[in-house]
Amino acid sequence: MAAYYVLGILLVAWGLGLAIYGLTRPDFPPTGSAGRALVGVTVLLVVGTLTTLLLTTEKEHPKEEAAAKAAEAKAETKPAAGPTGQPSPAQGAPAAGGKTVNVSEKEFSIALAGGDKLSAGKYTFAVQNTGKVEHDLAIEGGKLKETKTPLIAAGKSNTLAVDLQPGKYTFFCTVPGHEQAGMKVEVTVAGGKPKQPASTKPKPAKQKAKQKAAAAKKVAVSEKEFSIALAGGATLAAGSYDFAVKNDGKIQHDLAVEGDGLKEKKTPLLDAGTSRDLKVALKPGKYKFFCTVPGHEQAGMKVDVTVR
Repeated sequence: MAAYYVLGILLVAWGLGLAIYGLTRPDFPPTGSAGRALVGVTVLLVVGTLTTLLLTTEKEHPKEEAAAKAAEAKAETKPAAGPTGQPSPAQGAPAAGGKTVNVSEKEFSIALAGGDKLSAGKYTFAVQNTGKVEHDLAIEGGKLKETKTPLIAAGKSNTLAVDLQPGKYTFFCTVPGHEQAGMKVEVTVAGGKPKQPASTKPKPAKQKAKQKAAAAKKVAVSEKEFSIALAGGATLAAGSYDFAVKNDGKIQHDLAVEGDGLKEKKTPLLDAGTSRDLKVALKPGKYKFFCTVPGHEQAGMKVDVTVR
Protein backbone atom coordinates (compact mmCIF):
# COMPACT_ATOMS: atom_id res chain seq x y z
CA MET A 1 0.00 0.00 0.00
CA ALA A 2 2.95 2.42 0.59
CA ALA A 3 3.92 2.44 -3.11
CA TYR A 4 0.33 3.20 -4.11
CA TYR A 5 0.17 6.17 -1.72
CA VAL A 6 3.55 7.52 -2.95
CA LEU A 7 2.56 7.28 -6.62
CA GLY A 8 -0.83 8.81 -5.90
CA ILE A 9 0.78 11.80 -4.17
CA LEU A 10 3.23 12.23 -7.06
CA LEU A 11 0.37 12.12 -9.58
CA VAL A 12 -1.60 14.76 -7.66
CA ALA A 13 1.50 16.94 -7.25
CA TRP A 14 2.34 16.59 -10.97
CA GLY A 15 -1.19 17.56 -11.98
CA LEU A 16 -1.23 20.61 -9.67
CA GLY A 17 2.19 21.64 -10.91
CA LEU A 18 1.12 21.48 -14.54
CA ALA A 19 -2.05 23.42 -13.80
CA ILE A 20 -0.23 26.19 -11.94
CA TYR A 21 2.50 26.38 -14.56
CA GLY A 22 -0.06 26.51 -17.36
CA LEU A 23 -2.03 29.33 -15.69
CA THR A 24 1.05 31.48 -15.17
CA ARG A 25 2.79 30.98 -18.56
CA PRO A 26 1.25 32.31 -21.76
CA ASP A 27 3.35 29.95 -23.90
CA PHE A 28 1.90 26.79 -22.25
CA PRO A 29 1.35 24.10 -23.41
CA PRO A 30 4.74 23.91 -25.12
CA THR A 31 5.14 22.47 -28.52
CA GLY A 32 7.35 19.85 -29.95
CA SER A 33 9.48 17.53 -27.87
CA ALA A 34 8.79 19.31 -24.53
CA GLY A 35 5.04 18.78 -24.87
CA ARG A 36 5.49 15.13 -25.74
CA ALA A 37 7.75 14.64 -22.72
CA LEU A 38 5.13 16.15 -20.38
CA VAL A 39 2.43 13.88 -21.81
CA GLY A 40 4.72 10.83 -21.48
CA VAL A 41 5.51 11.54 -17.84
CA THR A 42 1.81 12.04 -17.06
CA VAL A 43 0.89 8.75 -18.76
CA LEU A 44 3.61 6.88 -16.85
CA LEU A 45 2.40 8.28 -13.51
CA VAL A 46 -1.23 7.36 -14.24
CA VAL A 47 -0.38 3.83 -15.44
CA GLY A 48 1.98 3.22 -12.51
CA THR A 49 -0.57 4.42 -9.97
CA LEU A 50 -3.38 2.24 -11.40
CA THR A 51 -1.11 -0.82 -11.63
CA THR A 52 0.00 -0.42 -8.01
CA LEU A 53 -3.62 -0.01 -6.90
CA LEU A 54 -4.68 -3.27 -8.59
CA LEU A 55 -1.75 -5.22 -7.15
CA THR A 56 -2.37 -4.07 -3.55
CA THR A 57 -6.21 -4.19 -3.47
CA GLU A 58 -6.37 -7.49 -1.56
CA LYS A 59 -4.21 -5.94 1.19
CA GLU A 60 -6.37 -2.88 1.56
CA HIS A 61 -6.84 -3.28 5.32
CA PRO A 62 -3.88 -5.29 6.68
CA LYS A 63 -4.44 -4.31 10.31
CA GLU A 64 -8.10 -5.30 10.26
CA GLU A 65 -7.28 -8.56 8.46
CA ALA A 66 -4.61 -9.46 11.02
CA ALA A 67 -7.00 -8.70 13.91
CA ALA A 68 -9.73 -10.89 12.37
CA LYS A 69 -7.34 -13.80 11.92
CA ALA A 70 -6.11 -13.48 15.52
CA ALA A 71 -9.72 -13.50 16.86
CA GLU A 72 -10.54 -16.58 14.77
CA ALA A 73 -7.48 -18.46 16.07
CA LYS A 74 -8.39 -17.55 19.67
CA ALA A 75 -11.96 -18.82 19.21
CA GLU A 76 -10.70 -22.15 17.84
CA THR A 77 -8.39 -22.76 20.81
CA LYS A 78 -10.84 -21.67 23.53
CA PRO A 79 -12.13 -24.70 25.57
CA ALA A 80 -15.83 -25.54 25.22
CA ALA A 81 -18.00 -24.46 28.13
CA GLY A 82 -19.71 -27.08 30.28
CA PRO A 83 -23.37 -27.06 31.37
CA THR A 84 -22.69 -24.56 34.19
CA GLY A 85 -20.66 -22.19 31.94
CA GLN A 86 -17.27 -23.50 33.10
CA PRO A 87 -14.85 -25.41 30.84
CA SER A 88 -15.77 -29.06 31.05
CA PRO A 89 -13.61 -32.11 30.40
CA ALA A 90 -14.32 -34.17 27.29
CA GLN A 91 -16.65 -37.16 27.49
CA GLY A 92 -14.88 -39.94 29.36
CA ALA A 93 -11.91 -37.79 30.47
CA PRO A 94 -10.82 -38.13 34.11
CA ALA A 95 -12.29 -35.50 36.44
CA ALA A 96 -12.40 -34.89 40.19
CA GLY A 97 -15.38 -37.25 40.47
CA GLY A 98 -14.18 -39.71 37.80
CA LYS A 99 -15.34 -39.87 34.19
CA THR A 100 -17.72 -37.09 33.14
CA VAL A 101 -20.95 -38.01 31.33
CA ASN A 102 -23.40 -35.38 30.09
CA VAL A 103 -27.08 -36.03 30.91
CA SER A 104 -29.99 -34.15 29.31
CA GLU A 105 -33.45 -33.99 30.95
CA LYS A 106 -36.71 -32.60 29.58
CA GLU A 107 -40.45 -33.34 29.56
CA PHE A 108 -40.44 -36.35 29.82
CA SER A 109 -37.19 -38.12 29.01
CA ILE A 110 -33.61 -38.65 30.22
CA ALA A 111 -30.72 -39.10 27.78
CA LEU A 112 -27.14 -40.09 28.67
CA ALA A 113 -24.41 -39.07 26.22
CA GLY A 114 -22.97 -42.30 24.86
CA GLY A 115 -25.97 -44.50 25.68
CA ASP A 116 -27.15 -46.65 28.59
CA LYS A 117 -24.11 -48.95 28.89
CA LEU A 118 -21.21 -47.93 31.16
CA SER A 119 -18.10 -49.55 32.60
CA ALA A 120 -17.62 -49.80 36.35
CA GLY A 121 -15.91 -46.85 38.02
CA LYS A 122 -16.36 -43.35 39.36
CA TYR A 123 -18.54 -40.93 37.38
CA THR A 124 -19.54 -37.29 37.47
CA PHE A 125 -22.88 -36.87 35.70
CA ALA A 126 -23.25 -33.32 34.36
CA VAL A 127 -27.04 -32.90 34.37
CA GLN A 128 -28.63 -30.21 32.18
CA ASN A 129 -32.35 -29.41 32.49
CA THR A 130 -33.39 -28.51 28.93
CA GLY A 131 -37.10 -28.66 29.80
CA LYS A 132 -39.57 -26.04 31.01
CA VAL A 133 -40.23 -27.30 34.58
CA GLU A 134 -38.08 -28.46 37.50
CA HIS A 135 -36.41 -31.89 37.36
CA ASP A 136 -33.73 -33.79 39.29
CA LEU A 137 -31.64 -36.89 38.60
CA ALA A 138 -31.65 -39.86 40.99
CA ILE A 139 -29.66 -43.09 40.66
CA GLU A 140 -30.22 -46.36 42.47
CA GLY A 141 -29.40 -50.02 41.94
CA GLY A 142 -27.01 -52.73 43.05
CA LYS A 143 -25.77 -51.79 46.52
CA LEU A 144 -26.16 -48.09 45.81
CA LYS A 145 -28.87 -46.41 47.85
CA GLU A 146 -30.79 -43.67 46.08
CA THR A 147 -28.55 -40.66 45.50
CA LYS A 148 -29.73 -37.61 43.61
CA THR A 149 -29.19 -33.98 42.63
CA PRO A 150 -31.22 -31.12 44.09
CA LEU A 151 -34.15 -29.91 42.01
CA ILE A 152 -32.78 -28.21 38.88
CA ALA A 153 -34.68 -25.23 37.45
CA ALA A 154 -35.41 -25.01 33.72
CA GLY A 155 -32.26 -24.10 31.79
CA LYS A 156 -29.97 -24.77 34.78
CA SER A 157 -27.53 -27.59 35.53
CA ASN A 158 -25.94 -29.55 38.37
CA THR A 159 -23.58 -32.48 38.85
CA LEU A 160 -23.87 -35.85 40.58
CA ALA A 161 -20.75 -37.87 41.53
CA VAL A 162 -21.33 -41.62 41.89
CA ASP A 163 -19.15 -44.74 42.16
CA LEU A 164 -20.86 -47.42 40.04
CA GLN A 165 -20.11 -51.10 40.56
CA PRO A 166 -21.11 -53.75 37.99
CA GLY A 167 -24.87 -54.30 37.88
CA LYS A 168 -28.19 -52.79 36.84
CA TYR A 169 -29.12 -49.22 37.76
CA THR A 170 -32.13 -46.95 37.32
CA PHE A 171 -31.65 -43.29 36.44
CA PHE A 172 -34.86 -41.35 37.07
CA CYS A 173 -36.52 -38.07 38.11
CA THR A 174 -38.06 -38.13 41.59
CA VAL A 175 -40.60 -35.33 40.98
CA PRO A 176 -44.00 -37.00 41.52
CA GLY A 177 -45.37 -38.42 38.27
CA HIS A 178 -42.28 -37.69 36.12
CA GLU A 179 -40.79 -41.20 36.30
CA GLN A 180 -44.16 -42.69 35.34
CA ALA A 181 -44.35 -40.23 32.41
CA GLY A 182 -41.10 -41.55 30.92
CA MET A 183 -38.24 -39.94 32.84
CA LYS A 184 -36.48 -43.23 33.56
CA VAL A 185 -33.48 -45.02 32.00
CA GLU A 186 -32.24 -48.52 32.84
CA VAL A 187 -28.43 -48.49 32.76
CA THR A 188 -26.12 -51.52 32.66
CA VAL A 189 -22.69 -51.18 34.28
CA ALA A 190 -20.24 -53.85 33.10
CA GLY A 191 -17.02 -55.13 34.66
CA GLY A 192 -16.42 -58.18 36.84
CA LYS A 193 -18.85 -60.89 37.81
CA PRO A 194 -21.84 -60.05 39.97
CA LYS A 195 -21.69 -61.62 43.39
CA GLN A 196 -23.97 -64.57 44.02
CA PRO A 197 -26.62 -63.91 46.67
CA ALA A 198 -25.86 -65.52 49.99
CA SER A 199 -27.77 -68.74 50.58
CA THR A 200 -30.58 -68.45 53.08
CA LYS A 201 -30.52 -71.07 55.78
CA PRO A 202 -33.67 -72.10 57.61
CA LYS A 203 -34.02 -70.19 60.86
CA PRO A 204 -34.08 -72.14 64.11
CA ALA A 205 -37.52 -72.93 65.53
CA LYS A 206 -36.89 -70.73 68.59
CA GLN A 207 -36.06 -67.73 66.43
CA LYS A 208 -39.19 -68.27 64.34
CA ALA A 209 -41.34 -68.50 67.48
CA LYS A 210 -39.79 -65.31 68.85
CA GLN A 211 -40.43 -63.47 65.61
CA LYS A 212 -44.00 -64.70 65.53
CA ALA A 213 -44.55 -63.50 69.11
CA ALA A 214 -43.23 -60.06 68.19
CA ALA A 215 -45.32 -59.86 65.01
CA ALA A 216 -46.40 -56.32 64.14
CA LYS A 217 -50.01 -55.25 64.56
CA LYS A 218 -51.75 -54.66 61.25
CA VAL A 219 -53.52 -51.30 60.85
CA ALA A 220 -55.28 -50.26 57.64
CA VAL A 221 -54.66 -46.68 56.45
CA SER A 222 -56.70 -44.97 53.74
CA GLU A 223 -55.44 -41.94 51.78
CA LYS A 224 -57.26 -39.74 49.31
CA GLU A 225 -57.53 -36.10 48.23
CA PHE A 226 -56.91 -34.71 50.83
CA SER A 227 -57.16 -36.78 54.01
CA ILE A 228 -55.58 -39.69 55.91
CA ALA A 229 -57.66 -42.12 58.01
CA LEU A 230 -56.34 -44.84 60.37
CA ALA A 231 -58.65 -47.77 61.06
CA GLY A 232 -59.43 -47.64 64.79
CA GLY A 233 -58.65 -43.94 65.21
CA ALA A 234 -55.66 -41.78 66.10
CA THR A 235 -54.79 -43.43 69.45
CA LEU A 236 -52.51 -46.49 69.48
CA ALA A 237 -50.75 -48.68 72.03
CA ALA A 238 -46.95 -48.78 71.99
CA GLY A 239 -45.47 -51.59 69.88
CA SER A 240 -44.59 -52.68 66.38
CA TYR A 241 -47.02 -51.85 63.59
CA ASP A 242 -47.53 -52.84 59.99
CA PHE A 243 -49.53 -50.02 58.40
CA ALA A 244 -51.33 -51.28 55.28
CA VAL A 245 -51.54 -48.05 53.25
CA LYS A 246 -54.10 -47.87 50.42
CA ASN A 247 -54.27 -44.95 47.97
CA ASP A 248 -58.01 -44.49 47.44
CA GLY A 249 -57.50 -41.19 45.60
CA LYS A 250 -56.95 -40.27 41.97
CA ILE A 251 -53.35 -39.02 42.12
CA GLN A 252 -50.11 -40.24 43.74
CA HIS A 253 -49.63 -40.15 47.53
CA ASP A 254 -47.28 -41.64 50.12
CA LEU A 255 -47.40 -42.08 53.91
CA ALA A 256 -44.68 -40.76 56.23
CA VAL A 257 -44.43 -41.16 60.02
CA GLU A 258 -42.23 -39.15 62.40
CA GLY A 259 -42.15 -37.99 66.03
CA ASP A 260 -40.61 -38.58 69.50
CA GLY A 261 -37.15 -39.54 68.29
CA LEU A 262 -38.37 -41.43 65.24
CA LYS A 263 -36.81 -40.05 62.07
CA GLU A 264 -39.10 -39.81 59.09
CA LYS A 265 -40.04 -43.22 57.68
CA LYS A 266 -42.24 -43.43 54.63
CA THR A 267 -43.60 -45.55 51.82
CA PRO A 268 -42.67 -45.00 48.16
CA LEU A 269 -45.11 -42.96 46.08
CA LEU A 270 -48.30 -44.95 45.55
CA ASP A 271 -50.22 -44.71 42.30
CA ALA A 272 -53.99 -44.36 42.52
CA GLY A 273 -55.60 -47.65 43.60
CA THR A 274 -52.36 -49.28 44.81
CA SER A 275 -51.19 -50.14 48.31
CA ARG A 276 -47.97 -50.68 50.29
CA ASP A 277 -47.04 -51.70 53.85
CA LEU A 278 -45.03 -49.49 56.21
CA LYS A 279 -43.52 -51.20 59.27
CA VAL A 280 -42.75 -48.94 62.24
CA ALA A 281 -41.99 -49.50 65.95
CA LEU A 282 -43.79 -46.84 67.99
CA LYS A 283 -42.86 -45.83 71.55
CA PRO A 284 -45.20 -43.82 73.77
CA GLY A 285 -45.43 -40.23 72.57
CA LYS A 286 -46.83 -37.95 69.88
CA TYR A 287 -46.44 -38.77 66.18
CA LYS A 288 -47.38 -37.21 62.87
CA PHE A 289 -48.72 -39.24 59.93
CA PHE A 290 -48.61 -37.25 56.68
CA CYS A 291 -48.12 -37.23 52.89
CA THR A 292 -44.78 -35.79 51.70
CA VAL A 293 -45.92 -34.81 48.19
CA PRO A 294 -45.47 -31.01 48.03
CA GLY A 295 -48.65 -29.23 49.13
CA HIS A 296 -50.58 -32.34 50.23
CA GLU A 297 -49.89 -32.03 53.98
CA GLN A 298 -50.96 -28.38 53.86
CA ALA A 299 -54.15 -29.42 52.04
CA GLY A 300 -55.19 -31.71 54.92
CA MET A 301 -53.27 -34.98 54.52
CA LYS A 302 -51.99 -35.01 58.11
CA VAL A 303 -53.02 -36.87 61.28
CA ASP A 304 -51.62 -36.37 64.81
CA VAL A 305 -51.42 -39.77 66.52
CA THR A 306 -51.00 -40.44 70.26
CA VAL A 307 -49.17 -43.64 71.29
CA ARG A 308 -49.70 -44.76 74.93
